[in-house]
Amino acid sequence: MSIVPVTDIFLLAAQEIRIQLRQLGALESAVGTLTLSAPNIASSEQVTILQEFDHLSQSLTGLVAYLDHATTSTSDTVMVDTGPVLQDLPLRDMADRLAGELRQGTHQRSTIELF
Repeated sequence: MSIVPVTDIFLLAAQEIRIQLRQLGALESAVGTLTLSAPNIASSEQVTILQEFDHLSQSLTGLVAYLDHATTSTSDTVMVDTGPVLQDLPLRDMADRLAGELRQGTHQRSTIELF
């Protein structure tokens, strides 16, 4: 059992989304480079692909803002048991970060895990 304040959950979820946003930015850059170097792909398809990355990035940034606001406007006396959901997450490194087990600055890039 891992009972923590709901504000910790909001804070850790926002941090995790920021990590994913950095990875998304790197992926967006790589796809942009690939699409620009592939002249046989129609330019409208390239733009659509890049717009989807941008939309996802904006959506995740909005979620971070939402969670940041929830963190500062919610009482830290509200407690939640995160144990069961963290056990069921397929990416162990993400589960560890969401459990607060890795400290700031030690975030690792998510590794591929075979299920």
